[in-house]
Amino acid sequence: NNYTQRVNIFNEEEFLVFEKEDLLIFRDWNNVEVVTFTYDLLSGYLIAKNLFKFIDSEEKLNELIKSTKFKNELLNRKTCHPLFNDILRSFCVLAIKKFGLSFYSSIKNETLNDYLLKSIFEVNQKKIIDNKSVAVNIIKENFKDFNKHNLIFNQFKNTELDSQNPLNIDLLSNLLFNMKVSDRDLSWTEYIRSNNFVRDNEYKKFLNGFEVACKSKTKFKTDKVHLAAKKTMWFLTSTNREFRDLSTRALYYYGQKYPDKFLELVLYSLSINDPYVWERTLAAMYGVVMAKHSTDDNFKKLFLPRIALTIFESIFKKEAPFSTTHILARDYASKTIEIGLLHHNDLLKPEEVLLTTAPFTIGGNRNPNEFDHEKEEGIFSEPISMDFSNYTIGRIVEGGHSYSDPPEKKKVRR
Repeated sequence: NNYTQRVNIFNEEEFLVFEKEDLLIFRDWNNVEVVTFTYDLLSGYLIAKNLFKFIDSEEKLNELIKSTKFKNELLNRKTCHPLFNDILRSFCVLAIKKFGLSFYSSIKNETLNDYLLKSIFEVNQKKIIDNKSVAVNIIKENFKDFNKHNLIFNQFKNTELDSQNPLNIDLLSNLLFNMKVSDRDLSWTEYIRSNNFVRDNEYKKFLNGFEVACKSKTKFKTDKVHLAAKKTMWFLTSTNREFRDLSTRALYYYGQKYPDKFLELVLYSLSINDPYVWERTLAAMYGVVMAKHSTDDNFKKLFLPRIALTIFESIFKKEAPFSTTHILARDYASKTIEIGLLHHNDLLKPEEVLLTTAPFTIGGNRNPNEFDHEKEEGIFSEPISMDFSNYTIGRIVEGGHSYSDPPEKKKVRR
């Protein structure tokens, strides 16, 4: 009773509830009975909640955040409170719940910014929906900092499969979509590699669960499975063959269960600037067509012609937006259309059919340019760096031994 009166965090009735639920620890310390909470986060939450008893406006909130005591106790690692992590985490969530995100722009401290960034993914969904544009802009602005990518990727685990949450996989997909391939490989691709092999095979478990769900006959009432498919598609940036194969197989089963939704995903993937992605989505689609065209009449009548026509218009039609000389991707697409024509021979005109079969004479980059690395910026730009340029290329060029520079070696570099 004396304790509850002294700290003024909760009343006696609440104190008894905590004690009954074994959420309190009673210890003798220097001849004084000390009461602490069983869980640090609970302690942090109650301390943070108590702080808000004195904050009834954004102005007072900003005053507290700028105060020396707040900085010393919660932001300065040399002088911080033992429970600073739990207090800050709870404080940021409570601040967003009480005042929304309008105060965020005034935050200048990097540590507090990171805690607020995490809290945006933890607060009640309705609060984020009410502040959608601000929340999304905060994520986008922070994502411009390459050093924050892993922090942001980690937070999406809380919201990625929630179709109602603005911070779901669609937002992450947009962020990844707008990256250069080289940047995405150093960021996202490396992130999923470390999660899959350094930690606890987290993503393999995800893929296994996704595949099991797609194989089941259960009709899901939510969009989670479709969001999971988009997440799986982004795994295809991986340079690990096994992981790419597992992801492709999972998408194959998804395509069998939801051919219309998978067609939408394949079409979306074609606009991604990494051929590692759409090579495999086209492969999975070809697998779906092979598996179902002779066993599923509904698929054959309703979905097959739509799939074949969409792929033709996307890849093979004159001036198609996603035409390519990528031999594997082009073959998967060509064979998919071939099966479509097997059942719907009037789907394309004879001259259009010729565009889908070898020899291919149009589409893709058929006039590759040379880059004179000696005259233009980036003498040893990746991947043609010093060792590759000198030794690797040198071994395949006659007279191109170490540090020699014959004309043929220069031509290969270009």
